[in-house]
Amino acid sequence: MSNLEHSAGALNNLKKFYKVDSVLFVEDDNDVNFWRIVLHACGVELVYVKPAGGVEKLKHYMSHIVDKNADIIVAADSDYGRFTGGVKQHDRILYTYGYSIENSLFTAQAIAHIVKLFNASSGVSAKEVSVWMSSLEAEVDDLLALDIANQQYGRGLEVMGDNCSRFLRSDHSCYIDRTKTSHHIKRTQPAFTNAELEPIMEQVRNSDRERWSIIRGHFLTNAVINYIKSKIKRPGTKPPPLPKHTLYVMTFQYLEKWKVSPLEQQFYQSAATRLMSSVA
Repeated sequence: MSNLEHSAGALNNLKKFYKVDSVLFVEDDNDVNFWRIVLHACGVELVYVKPAGGVEKLKHYMSHIVDKNADIIVAADSDYGRFTGGVKQHDRILYTYGYSIENSLFTAQAIAHIVKLFNASSGVSAKEVSVWMSSLEAEVDDLLALDIANQQYGRGLEVMGDNCSRFLRSDHSCYIDRTKTSHHIKRTQPAFTNAELEPIMEQVRNSDRERWSIIRGHFLTNAVINYIKSKIKRPGTKPPPLPKHTLYVMTFQYLEKWKVSPLEQQFYQSAATRLMSSVA
């Protein structure tokens, strides 16, 4: 199928090959699971969800949709596109509500649910998880603005990266070390002018998205794992293992309950409505 998938004209025949109404390309296998759940929750059926094999291939398919009206669908991570102008406006190009799928998976409700699955006697509530999430958001706020500016102006610096571990108080901590972030900010901030940073900071402040949704999803992963482990750890014992794969499986299972925020539900339902009109 590789030749077929890369031929602009043949893309329109993919739905016939798979015997569905539409074919949706996503980046990788985790995205396949995510978008299947989202589309089903929004009443979109008979869509074959297929990994494209990387973001560059997704961009290739996006170009065919925009420039040649290819009869396919693409779903991608929003990244910082809403702040940098990187979001393409087309009914058959879908984006995540947050930076990536992880921002929708790692909700306060999902984290509290997972803690209770491991430790039924745990008193951790979604409200308590939200307090921890808010503290993390506050500690990385300045880093977030620099990270967006880095992408906007193409400085090529490593600001936040996809792993928060280097900013945590310790390997097992779920809390950001303010000293570590302050040192990193002092090294990074001189690469930008106030005129570059201030508009971005204002955009973030005025965004209708929660900070948790704006932050890089992969950046949050290790902090989420450490938080869960800290809550299920038995007194006098080492923290239990929690592989990333297990975290993803459990958060996908919770996502199937479709208990995302009203704003997120509205976002995906609106996108699904536009999509169904486009492919009808």
